[in-house]
Amino acid sequence: MIHQPKLAPIIFALITFIFSLQLFGQTTVVNDPLNGSTVGEKVGGSFSSEGYKPGKGENHILYKLPQITNGYVEFEVKGFHPSNMPSDEDHAFVILYDGRGISEPVKYFNDFKYNYFRWNFHWRGNKSAFKAVITCANPTTARLNSTYAVFPGGGDQRDWFSEPTGSGWSWNASTWYKMKIEWNNKRFSASVNGTVVWSTSGPNDYAPKDLRIWLGSGPDKYNSDVSDQVFRNFKVVSYGGTVTPTNSLSLSPSSQNVGSTAGSTNLTVSSNVSWSASSNASWLSVTPTSGSNNNTLTANFGVNSSSSSRTATVTVTGGGITRTATITQAGTSSTTNTLAVTPASQSVGSSSGTTNFSIASNVSWAVSDNASWLNVSPTSGSNNSSLNVTFDQNTSTSSRTATITTVGGGITRTVSVTQAGTSTNGGGNFITVPEILNLPNSYGQVTVNVQSNVSWKVSDNTGTPGWLSKTPKTGTGNGQVIVTYQANSTGSSREGSLIFVGGGLTKVIRVIQGGSGNSNTLAVTPASQSVGSSSGTTNFSIASNVSWAVSDNASWLNVSPTSGSNNSSLNVSFDQNTSTSSRTATITTVGGGITRTVSVTQAGTSTNGGGNFITVPEILNLPNSYGQITVNVQSNVSWKVSDNTGTPGWLSKTPKTGTGNGQVIVTYQANSTGSSREGSLIFVGGGLTKIIRVIQGNTGGSNVSGDYLTVPETLNLSAKSGNIIIDVKSNINWIVSDNTGTPGWLSKKPKTGIGDGKVTLIYQENLTGQSRTGSLIFRNINNDTIKTIKITQSANGALSKANNSDVNEMNAENVEIVEIPTEYSLGNYPNPFNPTTTIQFSLPKAGNTELTVYNSLGQVVKTLVSEYKSEGTYSLLFNASELSSGIYFYTLRSGNFIKTSKMMLLE
Repeated sequence: MIHQPKLAPIIFALITFIFSLQLFGQTTVVNDPLNGSTVGEKVGGSFSSEGYKPGKGENHILYKLPQITNGYVEFEVKGFHPSNMPSDEDHAFVILYDGRGISEPVKYFNDFKYNYFRWNFHWRGNKSAFKAVITCANPTTARLNSTYAVFPGGGDQRDWFSEPTGSGWSWNASTWYKMKIEWNNKRFSASVNGTVVWSTSGPNDYAPKDLRIWLGSGPDKYNSDVSDQVFRNFKVVSYGGTVTPTNSLSLSPSSQNVGSTAGSTNLTVSSNVSWSASSNASWLSVTPTSGSNNNTLTANFGVNSSSSSRTATVTVTGGGITRTATITQAGTSSTTNTLAVTPASQSVGSSSGTTNFSIASNVSWAVSDNASWLNVSPTSGSNNSSLNVTFDQNTSTSSRTATITTVGGGITRTVSVTQAGTSTNGGGNFITVPEILNLPNSYGQVTVNVQSNVSWKVSDNTGTPGWLSKTPKTGTGNGQVIVTYQANSTGSSREGSLIFVGGGLTKVIRVIQGGSGNSNTLAVTPASQSVGSSSGTTNFSIASNVSWAVSDNASWLNVSPTSGSNNSSLNVSFDQNTSTSSRTATITTVGGGITRTVSVTQAGTSTNGGGNFITVPEILNLPNSYGQITVNVQSNVSWKVSDNTGTPGWLSKTPKTGTGNGQVIVTYQANSTGSSREGSLIFVGGGLTKIIRVIQGNTGGSNVSGDYLTVPETLNLSAKSGNIIIDVKSNINWIVSDNTGTPGWLSKKPKTGIGDGKVTLIYQENLTGQSRTGSLIFRNINNDTIKTIKITQSANGALSKANNSDVNEMNAENVEIVEIPTEYSLGNYPNPFNPTTTIQFSLPKAGNTELTVYNSLGQVVKTLVSEYKSEGTYSLLFNASELSSGIYFYTLRSGNFIKTSKMMLLE
């Protein structure tokens, strides 16, 4: 680094005077003519009679300035022309950043790229236009007081950034151009000779506490690419203003109901400031009474001996914000309270996994455990429910036992979980049975399929004799148990459990039988879910013996399917929550005279986990032979991965931990059994859990990839209309379409599935007077054709209108799925994507249709559809290879229908 000699006192006095000069509400902070010397630090380059010449590379003038909340940088430049630089380079004129904790010259990774304030203004060769990248941090108290102005974690944790491409320019290398780089009230712009050539705006007003400016180049990819460029008349001007810290504080849930007996409950504090907590009632105390950032408050309450309920308020204050939550304690009731937890104990293998207990109660209750290796969910509830218990791998050779305590209505119940040591029986054992059985109120039988590699026995908790019986009661390996159930003559439904024990494992099936007043069953689980503030998906399970319909009360959430019958699952997609407050949506399922509601609570943007994500595949299909496969992980948090196939199991992972994006090499053992087998890879981090379903084919599989799908090769149909059921045997996600037009003479239900299933094929009467043919095409999620069924329908002899020969052909830009949808829909997959994604939309009515993509500033990026469209479902491929990474929006307009969805393009 080359430093100029210290300036003489008179020059210093002059600069001090310039610093204090006020003119029309503006303050000139620096005025540097660059006529042979500089008030900054010259780092390479040279002076000529015209001004400062950085030459090629990272040579520059470095200016170190105080915080300037609103202002601009201005300078003149001559000698630049795009023909002097490589076409694929970025040529920086000036960069700005926060210098706290930075060693000069600043490095691109990570001090500049992930700086709290980063702004590089440059010419982009392959765009033939001005371009800039800007990062602007949320100005929290912690950020403003930090000694190191770089986002923590060594990765992309930026609150907000933007990198639009600006305008082109006609250059003359012998002409002086005046450039102005301005930031004012959250708007950022660059102009040349008074013409704005680049601009953007953001949500934050953060300004560097230690403003650093490079004139003439930037680090690494933003260095100078020309040799004859000259700079002169550099100026920095402040408009004034202050940066107000953005503090956040939330307390959840906002209210809780507890029983009359003494106990405790928890509240969650999410914050970026220090805070204090208190209660306004002597019967309730809060610990801790102070803290900072995120934490958990424990509210302890005494016995309410009164018959009336009572309410206390918990108050948390910090950063100028106050949040409250209410605790309402029930009065002592003369009603006899009941609380039972079954079974009393369970034994599990040494590998990580899950098990369940059943709660039968008429009171509110709370659950706790005494072991760090075990987690119970939910930790509180009321009336009947079930407890899901997850446990870590036991790496010790000794067994260990945990106690789970449930307290409610003055009653305490304890159950235990004993986990085998690694060398004891159960390490690699498994028993797989359904989680729930829904039975009608009449007498009958049902078959339970058991998948296992151990000897097992089954019992029930309905008494001797009870209303459940089993044949056989013991078995080894895979098998079936015929369960006989008695008629339920009561008017209420009743519950029981089937308990399978063997190989150190216990598996419980929850059994629900309808009452005589209503033989229908409908259950939706879990009762509630919490998700982060970013967009994503989650699932609920439906157990039912009736047809049902689903609705929700929130525009930011979509549920699919909206109707169905019997057992199924609901896929819930949700938009990003841009508010700092959490929000809750209710999903209502109605069928057979029964209504069930579940809820999804989405965190605000400032709460823990709000912006976290882990993206992995949903399913892996493996061949039966030994091998390896690479799993790509996209994330912004630290994560770890485990599996549930035992110790040692048939899956292993390298590495088992990571931060941000990465890859995991999964090694799988050969499957020597005659049946396919399943396991899971579990990714945990940043408050998130993501599970990959892993399916390995059996020794009889002929497909070397491990994937298979079996359907008939041909179908012969009669001339009359009708339907036929097609059995699908598979271990993959599949999609079925046909080639008979829109609408055609074939339709299918359902059109998608996972694994084995059935497709009902509905066909129209053939009035053409001659036989006709068509095809059903089964594809995987990559749109590869897997199987084709050739279909021939005979003629009935009647003469009618000939087949429409103008059948829409499928192609990569416009794939039409045959059936007419009943509602509008819009979505894309995959999401996030790089660089292509498939956008799919459904139109129940024909109409003028537009599909348009916008950037985060609301500017049109591309119009994909603008024409009259018939009713149907359409898919098209959107290629974003020429766009910058970031958030994009796409809007569907058809008739009176308008919907906008979001997608993310990754680098």
